[in-house]
Amino acid sequence: MDEGSYAIGITGEWGAGKTHFLDTLKNKIADNAEIVVFNPWMCRNPEQVVSDFFASLRHQLSPKHTSLSRSIYNYAQVVNSLSITAVKGLSIGIKPKYKEESLFEKKKKLSDKFGHLSKPVVVVIDDIDRLERNEVFEVLRLIRNTADLNNIIYLVAYDKEYVTSILEEKQIKDATAYLEKIFPVEIHLPKVDEEQLWQTLYAELNKQSGLNIDFSKLLFDNINQDNKKLMLSILNNYRRIKRFARLYMLNLSYIQKNINKDLKYLDVLWLELLQMYDKKVYNILSNDPKRLLYLDNNRYVLKDGISTKTSNDDRTTYKGNHIWKTETPRLLELLFGKYIKTKNTSIISQSENYEKYFSFSVSSYRLSMKELDELFKEENDPEIVMNNWLNDGKYYSSISYQLEQYSLKNIPDRKLESYLTGVLTFGVQVLRSKARSNYFIPLLQSNHYANQQQSFANTFVKNWFDQKITEDFDPIIISSFLNKLYMTEYRDDNNKQLKSNPILLSNNEIELLLQNLITRYLTVHPELTALAVLKEKEPFGKLFNNCCVTEIDAEAYDGCSKYKQVAFDIVINHFSQNGKLPVADYESAIGDMFYQKAPAFDDPQEESDYMDYMAETYEKQMESYFGNNYKEKLKEYKDKCFQ
Repeated sequence: MDEGSYAIGITGEWGAGKTHFLDTLKNKIADNAEIVVFNPWMCRNPEQVVSDFFASLRHQLSPKHTSLSRSIYNYAQVVNSLSITAVKGLSIGIKPKYKEESLFEKKKKLSDKFGHLSKPVVVVIDDIDRLERNEVFEVLRLIRNTADLNNIIYLVAYDKEYVTSILEEKQIKDATAYLEKIFPVEIHLPKVDEEQLWQTLYAELNKQSGLNIDFSKLLFDNINQDNKKLMLSILNNYRRIKRFARLYMLNLSYIQKNINKDLKYLDVLWLELLQMYDKKVYNILSNDPKRLLYLDNNRYVLKDGISTKTSNDDRTTYKGNHIWKTETPRLLELLFGKYIKTKNTSIISQSENYEKYFSFSVSSYRLSMKELDELFKEENDPEIVMNNWLNDGKYYSSISYQLEQYSLKNIPDRKLESYLTGVLTFGVQVLRSKARSNYFIPLLQSNHYANQQQSFANTFVKNWFDQKITEDFDPIIISSFLNKLYMTEYRDDNNKQLKSNPILLSNNEIELLLQNLITRYLTVHPELTALAVLKEKEPFGKLFNNCCVTEIDAEAYDGCSKYKQVAFDIVINHFSQNGKLPVADYESAIGDMFYQKAPAFDDPQEESDYMDYMAETYEKQMESYFGNNYKEKLKEYKDKCFQ
């Protein structure tokens, strides 16, 4: 080639794969050309473009072509009238010594030397659409004039629309024609096929993971076609895909080292995609989630009016301006949709986990999965581990959540014992603090355990309660625990009577344990008399009250709960053998039960209404203490234990 340089343009939109195309082309021609890579985006200003170009040219060619080095240097000095600092620290600080030779002559000599090379020099220039406008124009001028040398082929990648707009700003009348003169051959990269993009994403995630497993296959196991299309509508070019894969796996590597088991990788993926696509909405979720979400049963749910129609409920409907991008509602629906399945597919919406996804850490008041593992170590006592968590101030809700999420499938019996011990210890402490029993009741429901585990778990729980009864371990708490576990019948919306989820213990087993408990208590407290059962605020009265279980709730039984006192026969039998007390003692004690002093009334009707209300209240209290058949049982009690 001896007619100057030749330039080929590689065009396409930002991220369309121009760099990938250039890399592939370089590998194809490596044996038949001298390849020089020039990165103009590393220049700090337009003036540096020319000096850096010749420094790169000289530095990359001089190892094989030493005779070119001085000629390139001399020519560059004249062009720039300044010192040249070559790349990688190769510095030349000789002041220019101008001779009679003109710039034209120097360029011709240099061009002739390039013309005698056995292979063409291919100069690859990528990413000029990343440059400032003046720098882009300087690169074009360099290719067309200053570095228009024989035997040089320029391969230049750019976004044609962007470069054309720059030329128009420079008052070039026909920018398209001007560009065609510089690049007589222009290769436009076609729109990338979606399947190619998907395969690139798949490969990049595997590459970035650094694992020997097919990470992408595991990650995308639950991805359907709609979700796949959503991802590709956002990651719609190679550059975005590579950037996303790099950022996602960087975050994941941190998560794996610190809170690996606490987050779902797919949740992290959707959230990272949202952060890349719609930073404004991501920041709202991070700093002010209730602007877009509402809490429903400890779960963050996307408000109506964002991805669905608005409703009349102000709490659950978004009332603000349309602030999100086109695909944002679909991403939010995947994370916080009203009907998405949680636990197996997504856990970010659970209030227990929400903040972890934005801080990549676990609050000291929440139980991490790493801490949960301590419960199952052979050297640890699960009761001590649980009490340590509670003493450290872990939230009951956090402990309950993590225990419920823990997969019991296929765990050995030893670990199941540790789990059950932890749950039962947790239940005791919850009751002691008078917190809600629904923190621990779901953990003892039989459907929480595999079928083959239920028999073992049932035996273990029974033995645990039996042991506590034998040890005289806080009988009021144990009786309260058993009372809370008793299965209550209820009616659904169709008025059909149902049962709640069965507990590991049957109702009959719970009744028997309560009876054993009160029998044990009476045995170790021989000082008690028949009057003890009528003092509901004293220890035995509290224990006796816990032995009155709720069989059917109010809605299932004509508006009133149905109670069953499971220990009254044992109490009557015990005290009937200890000698009868005076009936006067009975009358006095029964009259004081649930007694409340009536206020003074000026209005007789108000007094009458109050007395009716108190009578009804007293009736309910007596039923919830002695059972619904309390009148019959009290008569038997009076007859057998008093004279």
